[in-house]
Amino acid sequence: MRERSAEGNMMAEGSPLFRSRPIEGFLGGPAAFGPVSSTGAEEWLDQAQDDLEVGQLLAREGRFEHAAFLLQQAVEKALKAGLVDRGEDLVRTHDCFVLAETLEAPQGILDAADTVTPYYVRSRYPDATDLELTAEDVDPLVAAAEEVITWTRKTLSNGSKRN
Repeated sequence: MRERSAEGNMMAEGSPLFRSRPIEGFLGGPAAFGPVSSTGAEEWLDQAQDDLEVGQLLAREGRFEHAAFLLQQAVEKALKAGLVDRGEDLVRTHDCFVLAETLEAPQGILDAADTVTPYYVRSRYPDATDLELTAEDVDPLVAAAEEVITWTRKTLSNGSKRN
């Protein structure tokens, strides 16, 4: 099993994100949703692209918490597109690292997934943390989402190379 990056792991007990309630309660366990989604991989990837674009718009407007959430969602949906494409059950989790690991993604994608995962909770729940996001926080999330979406496009079995 590959390791999460140790640097800045907001998932660790004692981190600001973990302090008010355990992160696992929000991220869900690795239990499968069940049968493969009737929605195809392309639809998942389209939604990921939409989330990326809206996240970028929100970041430009200074709405960093909302941008962070949508950028995390972009990565999650892109990775779930990969699972659907492979005919695997969707995993009931918002932990993008787990999704990337399930896809046996390269280390760069695992790192990108690990970067965005904490923002599923951090940006949605006012009691999850008292840290305020800035453009400097969101820029790496944009880069991570772009990297994961590009990688997913290249790996879809139908050869889709859409922009």
